[in-house]
Amino acid sequence: MFDDELARSGAEVAVVEAGLGGRYDATNVIPSEVQVLTNVSLEHTRWLGPTITALSRGIDVALANKESLVIGGELVTELAEATGAKLLPVDSEHSAIQQLLAGEEPRAVDRIVLTASGGPFRGRKDLSGISVADALDHPTWAMGGRITIDSATLMNKGFEVIEARWLFNIPVERIEVLIHPQSYVHALVEMEDGSTLAQMAPPDMILPVQYALSWLSLIHI
Repeated sequence: MFDDELARSGAEVAVVEAGLGGRYDATNVIPSEVQVLTNVSLEHTRWLGPTITALSRGIDVALANKESLVIGGELVTELAEATGAKLLPVDSEHSAIQQLLAGEEPRAVDRIVLTASGGPFRGRKDLSGISVADALDHPTWAMGGRITIDSATLMNKGFEVIEARWLFNIPVERIEVLIHPQSYVHALVEMEDGSTLAQMAPPDMILPVQYALSWLSLIHI
């Protein structure tokens, strides 16, 4: 269903994966007719070439990695602003925040809250004897190995706080993390009038991906 909707839109989408051992000329990897770049990274720094190239050309980037903003948040966001290209978050929490902030005045936002499952060791005080297999056994999400390990240590959530700071131009002091083991609430936004907005969905990446690639509109799937 989503593929049909995307095809009818006439947009060209390129998926760039900067994987282990992969080297390429970023100026050649993105076809000139592409309108949205989906940037997937397996290593921390190889996002830079295709992301900068795309934004420099005014191409929207569906950001499927957080390292881009952890490492180069100021550079990436300023370049996007200068060229008018959009940064479209694919992380479930940041996609949720973007949906919640749609139509809201930035000054009306008091704080944003990212949720975290707590990982496989939530509530466990003694970590002696744990194995790699234990750390890779995430209770709610099926992810790649590195991000699953980062989730077990909660390092991944720290990265997501930095990502949110740059995506939504909000001070880190107004970003909080809430442990939510069920992973059905992906983010909360507290408004200055005391109300709280929540985005809820099953722990599945289909919705964040389609929301980014359909240019912030909803599609029946």
